[in-house]
Amino acid sequence: MREKVCGICGNFDGSAENDWVIGNSKHCMAKYPNAVPGEITADTNVMGTSWTAKMDTQEAGCVNNCPYPPPPVGCDIENGIKAEEHCDILQSTTKAFKTCLTKMTDTQKADIFDNCVFDACSVDNYVDIVCRHAASLAKICVDQYNIKVSWRSGDFCPMECEGDFMEYQACGDPCYPTCSDRAGEKCGDLGPCTEGCYCKKGYVFDGKTDCIPESSCGCEVPALGGIFINVGDSYKAEDCSESCTCEEAGADLVCEDMTCSENFVCGAKSGEPACMCEPPFILENGACIELPYPCTETETLKCFTCDTFTDDDCVEHGYMKSCDAEEPICSYQVIKNSMAVVTNVTRACASKDSCLPDSIGLGILYCEEGLDGAQVCKRCNYGDTDKDGEGDLPTADCAVAPKPTTPAPEDPCVKAADAGEGKGNLKRYYYAADEETCLKFTYKGSKGNSNNFESKEACMAACDTPAPDTCNLPADKGDGTGKTSKRFYWNPKKQVCKNFKYSGSGGNLNNFLSKKECMTACGGK
Repeated sequence: MREKVCGICGNFDGSAENDWVIGNSKHCMAKYPNAVPGEITADTNVMGTSWTAKMDTQEAGCVNNCPYPPPPVGCDIENGIKAEEHCDILQSTTKAFKTCLTKMTDTQKADIFDNCVFDACSVDNYVDIVCRHAASLAKICVDQYNIKVSWRSGDFCPMECEGDFMEYQACGDPCYPTCSDRAGEKCGDLGPCTEGCYCKKGYVFDGKTDCIPESSCGCEVPALGGIFINVGDSYKAEDCSESCTCEEAGADLVCEDMTCSENFVCGAKSGEPACMCEPPFILENGACIELPYPCTETETLKCFTCDTFTDDDCVEHGYMKSCDAEEPICSYQVIKNSMAVVTNVTRACASKDSCLPDSIGLGILYCEEGLDGAQVCKRCNYGDTDKDGEGDLPTADCAVAPKPTTPAPEDPCVKAADAGEGKGNLKRYYYAADEETCLKFTYKGSKGNSNNFESKEACMAACDTPAPDTCNLPADKGDGTGKTSKRFYWNPKKQVCKNFKYSGSGGNLNNFLSKKECMTACGGK
């Protein structure tokens, strides 16, 4: 990884001189207008803030606003002297580390001491900091010089062991004795000794936090080749076909068959076999079910929609859009480049069939490798927050579907003659609005329009009393709830055709698709 990393831990190029490089974060940098990405800084606040990746508003432990800590105060003379006094054990040739220090170069000794003084003075902590640096030095002595140092005492950095049957050792064998390895010899090479809390003689580690008498070792698991589990613990077969419990120390396991319920699959939880509910299913009240569709039959799904560079831009410029796909679902996709910088954020309506099974669910983000080291992460669900819950960005909703529109009522008498199609030769009559009478025309037998009557009498009965009643009716937008459209009505007072917004259904006959049609029907009356 040399020279392939960056961030608050440096770039791993072997030089400490260029580790404090300012990052290119856009979060919380307003307070530092002079900070230039790529330049070196000595300000810990600028350095740390410049590598902020994201403000995670969904995490309860995170703040929603930029913290802006006060500038580091540095180390004054008085605190510096105090820090040197506390860190003196790390350089003294008469104290605990004296033998080890004689093996070190002057530069190495100076770095160890100076780091302790800087940390202790900067955070105004002269106990914990010194103990941490002393523990680090003790490990260096063992690892590099094979020198074991007993440096803790009752009044200097004492280590208290929580287990009832554990004791502190300055240099203990890192391979703990256990029920299945009571001599502590089967761990392989774990390196030199380390300080810590170890089991007292005659006790073995229980695999958790304490030591137990060897006589209290639980039950052996034959399938695991001599591994023991504690009394009260259970072992599950790797294929989730069997569950065995240790009920008494030294006794055989008590086993029973087990099966995973519907939609559950056998997987691993905390390193142990378990029945898991995995995407595209979700766990709800103990059952593994398909992600429920939130909308009723009379509602349509609406998804937050955007195509931007960042999540913040998406929130600012996005909008809710109704979905018309079959089995609609809301999708979220984020693309990061090889430097893990977000380059595109997309939210949209999608078809459930277009979503990978592993990407369907709540609180998940399924990622795949893209081109040139990029990463494409996707999620499909019905909103990042529940329909009735609270969240910063309600990304899905259900809306009442618009009623289907019905065409405006037709007035056949204003339509032009239409011979239709076919090979027929039928005598028919149509109303000629310009001449205010019914005229003969030849009808071919199919299609055409409704201005088509079998006799002149029928034509005159339908159209001879036109539109006075129709044209004198007031404009009526109707009772529809769908999208409105532009229509025309005759204004008898001003003797002109004017436009109005028609709701899609209802209304009256003073309603025309075009101004020409309106004038033909009413303009000559």
